[in-house]
Amino acid sequence: MTRGLRASITALLCAVSAGACASSYVAVGADAGTSSDASVAPPASTTPPPSDGAPPPPPVDAAVDGAPGTPCAAGHTHFLCADFDTTKLESFGGTRVDAPGLLDTSTAFSVSGNRSLLATLPRRGASAGDVFVRAEKILVGWRRVRMDFDIRLETSDFQPSDSGLSLAGIFMTSSTSFTGTLLFTDGVSTAVSIESQSTRYVETKGHLAPKKWIHVMMDFDPTRGRYELAIDGKPESLTFPVTQRTGLTPETEFSVGISSFEGPSPSLGVHYDNVVIDLL
Repeated sequence: MTRGLRASITALLCAVSAGACASSYVAVGADAGTSSDASVAPPASTTPPPSDGAPPPPPVDAAVDGAPGTPCAAGHTHFLCADFDTTKLESFGGTRVDAPGLLDTSTAFSVSGNRSLLATLPRRGASAGDVFVRAEKILVGWRRVRMDFDIRLETSDFQPSDSGLSLAGIFMTSSTSFTGTLLFTDGVSTAVSIESQSTRYVETKGHLAPKKWIHVMMDFDPTRGRYELAIDGKPESLTFPVTQRTGLTPETEFSVGISSFEGPSPSLGVHYDNVVIDLL
């Protein structure tokens, strides 16, 4: 693993454990003025209850965001499914967009339909603090979850001294414990972190080549210490020590977009399409 990736993951761990990752959370969609998790509540489903015993949240019917023939088309029900073609960012609970980053839909590239999500961040210096440019979704409780998405790295100017950037994550927190995983790149190698009070780092065999759509699958199970990961169709099966959930207010946060935890970091543009989250 390169210095940039290891340093970025370490910085994130410190930020989470110290509560320093707080950034403005902006709800989007119809309930943006009243809730930080503006979910769409469809008819009841057979979603299994979370493994921690908390009642499941209502899943988001894929029909709310999906053109015919896409993974989010009617007839496929997921906790969240967003292809950014019909409802833009409303399928997510909110966004974190710190200056000078930008987050919006784009018609430049897409896998399905005519839109994708585009996160951009210009080059940042060595003294720059944490910056988030990402869409987020919150789930109450900890349980096994799976997130699939298509990703395309556009502009980048990684230098050997740059820190790596996080491009997606599944992070589970409570008042006294945390665990989760983030997907990082430094322009050369790609890595995932498996994080908790005792953190280890796992470098993947996959590579996020630029100017190319690549499918990523992240299946994270905190209750059994198992992580199934696939980048561009190349699967890996990882195991890790189970983190016992303690404390109050357990939540799981899903994110797609750019997270920069320390400088210097490169300028980067990243497209996302067909983001699907399932509760397993």
